[in-house]
Amino acid sequence: MQRLARILLTASLLLVASCGSYSTLPHASWLRSASSPLMLEKNGPNPFRRWPVSGGPMYITDKGRSVYVAGDGIIWRISPFAVVSTYISPFSTEFFRGITEGSDGNIWSCDSSNDSMDRLTPSGVWTAFNDAQAADCSGGLVGGADGNLWYTLNNPDAVQRISTSGTNVVTYPLSAANGGQLIRDQSGLMWFTLGDAVASIDTNGTITEYATTGTVRSITPGAAGGALFTESNSNPTCWVESISDQGVQAQVGPTTGCGISAIAQLPDGSILVGQQTGTGRTEQNNLLKYTTATNAWQTISIPSVGYGEPDQMVAGVDGNLYFTQGADAIASYQELLMSASPTSLSFAGIDQQKTLTIEESNYSGAWTAISGKPSVATVSQAGPNTFTVTSVASGSCAIEIFDSYRNELEISVNVP
Repeated sequence: MQRLARILLTASLLLVASCGSYSTLPHASWLRSASSPLMLEKNGPNPFRRWPVSGGPMYITDKGRSVYVAGDGIIWRISPFAVVSTYISPFSTEFFRGITEGSDGNIWSCDSSNDSMDRLTPSGVWTAFNDAQAADCSGGLVGGADGNLWYTLNNPDAVQRISTSGTNVVTYPLSAANGGQLIRDQSGLMWFTLGDAVASIDTNGTITEYATTGTVRSITPGAAGGALFTESNSNPTCWVESISDQGVQAQVGPTTGCGISAIAQLPDGSILVGQQTGTGRTEQNNLLKYTTATNAWQTISIPSVGYGEPDQMVAGVDGNLYFTQGADAIASYQELLMSASPTSLSFAGIDQQKTLTIEESNYSGAWTAISGKPSVATVSQAGPNTFTVTSVASGSCAIEIFDSYRNELEISVNVP
């Protein structure tokens, strides 16, 4: 068991505890939570949104109604209405290896450059807990059902546990390959990838390995329990497999096209898998979607080239998919699309009114409407799912409709 030195960043100084001695450093003025410089790319009415970034490999997690992404010494938070906040680490000089929500309600990341487990509070305060093994984190990090943080290591090959107070470190050695991605299923059992195997670990540290027929690429919690993972072999053939808490494995649907990587399951039970095909000018990034009703994989093309393959995914509580594209972008796929009637508004003159009616499947909350240019047209709530748009002056604008999660819809308005 290791003792961890706690590094606490205060408003005025940084105290580093080491062997009973302390050193005082100047206040890190670059510790901040600020409006993000990330620019949201919109691609017309299609269901994809993208925030281009630059930095190292990224890891993604969901916390309440926000999505957090760890990059190169930085964490981004995407909150409702696609508002992005930036949290720059005062400790990390390289990319984080893994990100998760702890039982304490904070966001945790494995900081390989600082040999520490770093904590970020909702108010934007960073604290680092020294951990000599953090340099060897292999990307798997999850909050356990016991309230501790669990993460995979590649030197030594092990799974490690640490409390959210930065103490009680326990290491559980692995018998073979490096542990990779680590997730927690509905029952609280944790799963991780092991090359040509998957393994479970409970909160007592009991590890059970299950051989697979192919190489495991990515793993995610199953909506009905257990885990789902992507697999490939040298044929090449690729497919998705499920595993129960009892270790029963079964292929999900038919085989997929190869080049698959990340996987996530949405609340409605549909499975989405990232895919990259071709190279250079022929490179194409896709999402493959599977539903039990069709027992088939649907290919959904991701707009634009020049971004990395979808390699980290999380299902948001809003029913949408959030994913990273290598080190190039954070993106989302809006699964539960809203619809409006009519789909656009054309007025014959000023001081006229028209009604917009909004529908959204599997949603019972409220909507908010904002006019992009109130000098041309205003919008007001008329009923639970209806809005009144009033023409004010000649011109064009857009009415943006938001639900209580992050979904949005734009309605074009024209006034002659």
